[in-house]
Amino acid sequence: MAARGETEVEELDAAAAVPWMSKTTVSISPAPGVTDPESVLLVKLGAIGDVLMLLPAAQRLYQSGARVDWVCGAVVAPLLGMYPWVNRIEVDERELFQQGKAGQVRSLGKLWRRLAGRRYDLVAVMQYDRRYELLARVVRAGRRVRLEREVRERMLIDGRWHANEYARVLGLRADAYSPEDAGENMRLARPDLVPKLRVEIALPPITGRRVAMVPAGAKNVMREGALRRWPLKNYVALTRVLLARGYEVVLTGSAEDGWVRESFGHLLDRGAGVRDLIGRTSLPELVAVYDACDAVVTHDTGSLHVAGVSHAAVLAIFGPTNMGNFLPRRERVRGVWGGQRLACRPCYDGREFAACARNVCMEDVGVDRVVAELESLLEEQAAAR
Repeated sequence: MAARGETEVEELDAAAAVPWMSKTTVSISPAPGVTDPESVLLVKLGAIGDVLMLLPAAQRLYQSGARVDWVCGAVVAPLLGMYPWVNRIEVDERELFQQGKAGQVRSLGKLWRRLAGRRYDLVAVMQYDRRYELLARVVRAGRRVRLEREVRERMLIDGRWHANEYARVLGLRADAYSPEDAGENMRLARPDLVPKLRVEIALPPITGRRVAMVPAGAKNVMREGALRRWPLKNYVALTRVLLARGYEVVLTGSAEDGWVRESFGHLLDRGAGVRDLIGRTSLPELVAVYDACDAVVTHDTGSLHVAGVSHAAVLAIFGPTNMGNFLPRRERVRGVWGGQRLACRPCYDGREFAACARNVCMEDVGVDRVVAELESLLEEQAAAR
């Protein structure tokens, strides 16, 4: 029970949710009336988390014998490059979305010239916005699927992990309980090609524990979701606690996340025990960084899902978004969802957040709670070895 003045925190341990990632070939039972496609075109430009949650379904299609072509954004293209069975058809989303009509015409023209004359058994536009159908308009298709909010068979049902829901929409699993999949979650798609870290960002083995953090993020080409962030002061406080307990801390993020450095101050001094890798890694290198860490602490952002396909334990902090939709399902993943008693939680509707001036749901997840959950998670990890 929460103390007076606090909001209860809900947690979910994904340890028993799904066995660890598998690359083994599987037999797929398609939905009634749907035959296994031999060629598939997926349209999903981003964001990072959405792409990684669609990958398990794409992998199943590939394992069933399908060629998988993917219209993707430039940001996620290097990530998909870690899966050699995905044939990337890259689109510059900045040109498409941020350079007006002229940019849209240029971007569509380049894409259509690449796609002209192609035929697929299945074309799946995994976006709700119907305008994305334009991207695949020039191809012929035996069957077309897109996300639709008004049709149950084509919508991502709130509260269900999106990796499962993408597979259901594509006809790879049933809506209700089915003996064929026994209600099990999809298996995360571990990358086939994880790069070796460059010398300047290498993380050599250490005798103690190493924890990565994602203090910023929650931003993509289309919009920023600052309400999803755990307070920066909490990450700084968590860093101090972990350093005092002998941990090494690694800060990660994109080049746009450099604004957080000032808050860490002298903690970033040489020899203090913090490695600053913000803006210094590609997405594929970020997987390798997390592989070299014992755990990753993050809020709901793209790096959460990158950590999900790494070998690290993951502690994810949620507030305005539905933890059930986005928490990766595998061993050694745990989620903490703040604001259980708040009527406004969750406020994210799949596109926009409430006009909230203060994300109390995230503030309610205290540093002491995160430390306790993290050390519990690491103890479980050590006991399993």
